[in-house]
Amino acid sequence: LVSKKEGVFVETGDVEGFSTATLNMLDNETKIKKMSANCRKRALRDYKIEKTVSEHVKMYEKITSE
Repeated sequence: LVSKKEGVFVETGDVEGFSTATLNMLDNETKIKKMSANCRKRALRDYKIEKTVSEHVKMYEKITSE
């Protein structure tokens, strides 16, 4: 759901890595703004209401037909 354009990856359970990544983001306002803009672009592109509703209807139909 997230690429390196929208976020930072840290290994599961890596508390120190998470802390470092968080502090690095807080120290870089330009990077935060760029990632925020990328998140918005992706959300508008990939999560349009029509597509989301359609996918949920397909899933519901599949579940109820089994």
